[in-house]
Amino acid sequence: KFRVPPEMVDIVLRCLLESHRLTTAKWFLLRNLEVDRGCGLCGAYLAGLWKKTRSIELLNGQLKKILTILPRLGKEPTDKLFNPVIKAYVEFGRLADAEALVKDMTTKYGIPLRCRTKGLLVFGRALACDWEGVDAGLQQMHELKLTSRKYDFTPIFDRIFLEYWVSHSGDEIRDF
Repeated sequence: KFRVPPEMVDIVLRCLLESHRLTTAKWFLLRNLEVDRGCGLCGAYLAGLWKKTRSIELLNGQLKKILTILPRLGKEPTDKLFNPVIKAYVEFGRLADAEALVKDMTTKYGIPLRCRTKGLLVFGRALACDWEGVDAGLQQMHELKLTSRKYDFTPIFDRIFLEYWVSHSGDEIRDF
């Protein structure tokens, strides 16, 4: 019923999601998309939606809706919009769908591949125990200079390492 100051929109959106008021959160996001910078609000909405519902179909529908609305507002999608959906695909075991979405993100929308996005794909390989794929993915990240910012790379490496150490010997862990 009232306008929320732009600096409070993110907090209110996250609170609505946390309290399972998902329909209200959707309408609140749509009413406040004009203050969204870099698709941060959209990403928070999709991440919260996945956390509360675990519904890939719902997440896909909301992503498509947001992708149709953004151009009307003169906004371009960013990796922050796609990363929660990629993460959901990886956690749901649909790595091929995650890779296809990353391909669409980079080709159709022209969004550059960033550390978090590529890291989610490598993490998907780790969850599938494809350690050759993990090594190749980490090598590709290094070649693309996605590992240079430790703040971005460390959380990804930690998640991959937590999967690695369980099934490998001490020598293999040290080498990794």
